[in-house]
Amino acid sequence: MTSIRRHLTLGLLAAGALLLAASGVIVWLLVRGALLRQFDASLRSRAAFIQANVEEDDGQLQLELSLEPPGSSGAGMVPTFFQVWTADGVSVLKSESLGALDLPRPAADGLREVPSMASAMVPADQVLADGTRVRAVAARFDAADDKKGLFRNITLVTARTTAGIEATLRLLSGVLLGTGVTALVLMVPIIRWVLGRGLRPLGRLAERTVAIDVAHLDERLPLGDSPAELRPVVERLNDLLRRLEASFERERRFSSDVAHELRTPVAELKALGELGAAWPDQATPEAFAQVQAIAGEMEEMITRLTLLARAEAGTRPLALAVTRVDELVGEAVARCADTARGRDLTVERELEPVTLRTDPALLRMILSNLIGNAVHHAPAGSAIAVRCHSAGLVIRNRAPGLSAEDLPRLAERFWRKDESRSGYGHAGLGLSLAQSLAGLLGARLLPSLPEPGVLEMRLEWAADSRVDRPPEKNGAETVAAGHRPGDHAKVLLRASDRA
Repeated sequence: MTSIRRHLTLGLLAAGALLLAASGVIVWLLVRGALLRQFDASLRSRAAFIQANVEEDDGQLQLELSLEPPGSSGAGMVPTFFQVWTADGVSVLKSESLGALDLPRPAADGLREVPSMASAMVPADQVLADGTRVRAVAARFDAADDKKGLFRNITLVTARTTAGIEATLRLLSGVLLGTGVTALVLMVPIIRWVLGRGLRPLGRLAERTVAIDVAHLDERLPLGDSPAELRPVVERLNDLLRRLEASFERERRFSSDVAHELRTPVAELKALGELGAAWPDQATPEAFAQVQAIAGEMEEMITRLTLLARAEAGTRPLALAVTRVDELVGEAVARCADTARGRDLTVERELEPVTLRTDPALLRMILSNLIGNAVHHAPAGSAIAVRCHSAGLVIRNRAPGLSAEDLPRLAERFWRKDESRSGYGHAGLGLSLAQSLAGLLGARLLPSLPEPGVLEMRLEWAADSRVDRPPEKNGAETVAAGHRPGDHAKVLLRASDRA
């Protein structure tokens, strides 16, 4: 298994080794350059000294020994070699320190004309016949006091051994190599200690994360003492924990709600079954109709719960289409007409033409739940106002028993203001389903109490769902009876045959 500490340790050691190697090479080159500059300056000065003291004497080229540069020989001193050739290539003078050896004579076309400026001489590395490595400079000049012109255009090569520089550079290389290896060896515990301290918050985070299980999803990782690098991770983990807690809570609530809501209808079905088994003559069509009604309500409840779970999980696919919303509102009102008449309700419609790009099936469910909820809960004989406009849908109805504290709970599953009420047709899932489906469509469902005892449900369309052009008419689209799109109408639905 890959270890972050091991990976970082190896990476830092490799980086340290590269930096030490680069630094060592730079130091070695700088020291070598400084030594060579000092060496070359001394070599040029000696070459100029010898050049100035080479003279013709009785037809011979001579250099007085007392005129050789001091330190050219002797213990602990770097010897100076020199050799002079005539223009014909004949060696006429050389230093005693060379013995039987000869210095390399440059080709005539490769010499620099340096009559008197020693600083202009360009040193070059050479190797003698015995393997001695030297650094030499060459100059062409005329011998002093050469009145007969015997030693014109002669060549002087001056050299010194580089053994001292090479020894110094070898010592420097050893020091740099030893220092680098020692530094790398010492870096290992230091890096591990530093990484241990630096990764300690990550270890604590791992320990706290492992300690969180299903029974402790309400715990959160501390953000205050987390390093800046771990803050995004801690925030994402806390967000994940919040979602997990909400998901587990939703599942627990779902199981509890289903058990609670199905207890009564199952008990009724059981009672009807026991009644039919004990007294077969009581198994009348009316009893079976009651069984069918209870089973239908249970099926509808399960269907709504399934759809609600899919909506909350975001797994319900969307089938977007250009839709006339005002027509769907009119259809939803028409479907509730019989119920409204039975409760002597007045439904006031004000529908402006609104075209959205949305999922018409989901929007139809939302509208049916909102309008059906208003028709079911509004006091008998009261009025319901339904207004559809470009910004959204507004539904108002009287709700004498609601208070501001109840608004956050309206969309809770199976919530009822009056816990003693029963009835399978409205188990408390309508607004929960409407809110979840509105979220899928990018809309917002906002309940409010604009005045005491009046509930307003505002459905705001998604900002990017507006369509300027109306949809083309086809056979699948319908218009509510007695209503043309764009009309402002007030429809009174009253009971004419109420007992």
